[in-house]
Amino acid sequence: MKTTVKTDIPSQKIGENMPKRKILTACLAPCVHVAGTVNFGNIAALLGFDSKFLGPAVKTIDIIQAIQKESPDILGLSYRLTPDNLRPILQEFFAAFDQVRQKPKRLLFAGTPQDVAIAKEFNRFEAYFEGGSRLPA
Repeated sequence: MKTTVKTDIPSQKIGENMPKRKILTACLAPCVHVAGTVNFGNIAALLGFDSKFLGPAVKTIDIIQAIQKESPDILGLSYRLTPDNLRPILQEFFAAFDQVRQKPKRLLFAGTPQDVAIAKEFNRFEAYFEGGSRLPA
C-alpha cells in the first residue's frame, strides 16, 4: 500500500524543489505492528519523499524484490516482537540483501529497545529508532 498524506500545506510544499527520493518501509515478518512505520512514512511524504509502505509481516524475499523493483534511496525495517527471534530474521535478510546489486544508500531500523539492541549487533543500519517510550506525565 502506498502511503498518501493529505495536508493543508500552502502551494510551496516542504521539499518541493528537491528531487524526489524514495523511502521503502516494511515490518519484518511475522511482525504486524505498523503504526510507527506508517507514521514515519507519512512524515517522510510531508517532507517531499516518495514513501512506500510494503505492509505488515513482509517476508525477506518480498522486501528484496521490492528493493530491486523500486530502487529506493532509503530502506526502513521495523520489528516489535520477541528479540531472540529477530537474529535469524536479520541473518536471512542480510544474506539475501548482500546479493542485491543496487542497494539503498541508507538502512534504518525501528523496534523496541531490546530489538534495537539485537539489530545493532549486525552493524548494518545507519540509524535506529526505539519505540515503547512514554511521555512524562
